[in-house]
Amino acid sequence: MQNSSNLSKSYKEIIKQHVFTLFNGINVILAIFVFFTGSYRNMLFMITVILNMLIGLFQEIRSKRMLDKLSLLNQPKIHVLRNDIELELNVEEVKVNDILILYPGDEISFDGHIVSGSIECDESMLTGESDAVYKQENSSLLSGSFVVSGKCLMKVDKVGQDTYAYSILKHAKRFKRYPSQLRDSIDTIIKWCTYILIPLGCALFIKQFIKTNYTTATLNTVAAVVGMIPEGLVFLTSVALAISSFKLGKQSVLVQELYCIETLARTDTLCLDKTGTLTQGKLSVCHVEEIKNIDGILGDMMQTLPDENATALALRSHFKTRNHNKVVSFLPFSSQRKYSSVTFEDGEYKLGAYSYIAKEIDSKVEEHIEEYTSQAMRVIVLMKDDVVLAYICLRDELRDDAKDTLNFFKNKAWTLS
Repeated sequence: MQNSSNLSKSYKEIIKQHVFTLFNGINVILAIFVFFTGSYRNMLFMITVILNMLIGLFQEIRSKRMLDKLSLLNQPKIHVLRNDIELELNVEEVKVNDILILYPGDEISFDGHIVSGSIECDESMLTGESDAVYKQENSSLLSGSFVVSGKCLMKVDKVGQDTYAYSILKHAKRFKRYPSQLRDSIDTIIKWCTYILIPLGCALFIKQFIKTNYTTATLNTVAAVVGMIPEGLVFLTSVALAISSFKLGKQSVLVQELYCIETLARTDTLCLDKTGTLTQGKLSVCHVEEIKNIDGILGDMMQTLPDENATALALRSHFKTRNHNKVVSFLPFSSQRKYSSVTFEDGEYKLGAYSYIAKEIDSKVEEHIEEYTSQAMRVIVLMKDDVVLAYICLRDELRDDAKDTLNFFKNKAWTLS
């Protein structure tokens, strides 16, 4: 399991990127020449260099701290069984030989094997295969996979840098330097200025040194060279981007790197992940349309099924009435099946996505479902014998500040999708 520091650049990388630049290097060399003349007031041009550097450092360190905080807040809790007591621990607190309890939807953060129970496991991040893999007692589990359905006890064999996922990802960096025409243009200008100014500066110094003394020659040469370096362009660009970052921050938009703002000028479509980004990540039942009486049926089903995903939790919270029907068998939810089912003495009831449950698709049913989905609802159906018994609508409420943020981008004539 990677820690939060891998989500963004390290402090060392940030400092290296903003301090050790060609622009800074040229100015530092010129400042050293001026320093040895004793005319310290002529080193004031370094103020521009330092301010430019500090603006970049401040913005990226601020972004890094925010990203690391978000990573820490979103870090999953691990269910660990110690002394027959189930505990919720952070990833760093889990040790080799610990017994973990895995539920549907859990990310497997360690290498180990199953000691009890069985699950369906999604290993697509590791193998590229989209089909879930059935795992039972003594089967090995690899970090980086996810539990699709079922429940099991897992014994931890490897943690941290010894895990399979870490061996794959240790050379990869999540952070990358974003392309920027503005930054590349400024870098090109400074590079060519360097090529031109070095011979010109040397020639100017020699000419001045012959006519005057070392101090005068140095100060005159540095003054001429500094005047030809586009320091104002670099500084004003950083200031403009920093102000833009500040304004975006007021709209709850985090800018990871200043030059990313340049991309916004050419952006007309903004693609967002809805769940957990714009919404609170907590589903709730907002509407139930019963075609036939289902009193107690869903309550019995949800108490029987072991599913612990967001949909199951919302249904279990809403449908509490029970008939206490005798259960013959049940089938937990699977992301591949897209439904779960429970068989009572009077037959099998299926709950999930209509297109996956129905043997023959009814266009009228699909049109009716579309009426609900067009209102930003998620629709699942309860069916028996290929007949829809009820439409259950769920909704994930927007975050409090999501509306203001989206309106901000809409006012910029962007298309949101």
